[in-house]
Amino acid sequence: MPTGYQNLVGEPPTVEDAHRIAKWYHNTFMPSGDSIKYEAGTCRYDATARLAEMVSKRVFENDADRAVLLFTVFVALKCISRICFSIQPIPRKWDEVSLILLQ
Repeated sequence: MPTGYQNLVGEPPTVEDAHRIAKWYHNTFMPSGDSIKYEAGTCRYDATARLAEMVSKRVFENDADRAVLLFTVFVALKCISRICFSIQPIPRKWDEVSLILLQ
């Protein structure tokens, strides 16, 4: 975290603060373009080692990583944070080849 944001730790963020954090986050973390390489066994869980590698290199591999990194930023600021998701089916229009393959 940049030193300018450390005064926000434990304080409820304003909308302006959230905009500043989002702008910093967007400018800091970039797509890796490849899978994240990490050394297995360096942390209790490999997911922790992978997250640490993403933070140290300031990259993410996919949208899930991007969401986890942003969530981690808000948790580091001691903001009350929740991950909310909704799994809803998305209708798909099947083409003829796919329908034949499914039969």
